Amino acid sequence: ATISMSAGPANELMSTDSDIMGEVEAIEGGERWTGMWTEDAWDMSWDITHIFGTGNPTPQSISSNIVFTNTSEEEQEFVINTSVPATESFPATLISGWLEGRIDIVGGSGTVSVGDDEAMYSGLLDGDAVRTLNDGPFTLAVSNEQEFYPDPFENETGPALNDNLGIGLRFSLTPGDTLTLNSNFEVIPEPASLALLGAGGLLLLRRRRHA
Repeated sequence: ATISMSAGPANELMSTDSDIMGEVEAIEGGERWTGMWTEDAWDMSWDITHIFGTGNPTPQSISSNIVFTNTSEEEQEFVINTSVPATESFPATLISGWLEGRIDIVGGSGTVSVGDDEAMYSGLLDGDAVRTLNDGPFTLAVSNEQEFYPDPFENETGPALNDNLGIGLRFSLTPGDTLTLNSNFEVIPEPASLALLGAGGLLLLRRRRHA
């Protein structure tokens, strides 16, 4: 399966995927994509894990470690969207996720921020944001390295999963500074829909036996 990513300044995203850049390795229950990407105004490294899941109890999930540096001479807003194909569709879901961040600065001070009506983290189902963390307005101004940990969410009711799941990251970062973001998004079928699928399978089995 191909893991896809779009990244860069908010007004000029570039796209790549695991067939073009980086390395992919098989891991227990899924795959891992690692690599580095450098452009004129930014560079980053990534470590993305996709767990295929069995629906219940093992979730389909995407986890990412992104280390991103603003190499331009001005503060800019950046976006990083990563998606993985769904290994199974669910008519309704329970979703969980978390975000951990750290800013490292090179000068006397630095800032990471999120604008109004935006969020640093978005859990994505079929390309749509279904849950967010570190909603704007958010500003963290520091004079040294600093970490931040917004409250995670767990087993919240979500919409259907059809084609893909992913994580969206969005932030403004001062020049020369580095932001490290660790994040995770997990999806399992909502119990009522799982029971419905089971009942459908049982009905089909009964029909086959009577045939």
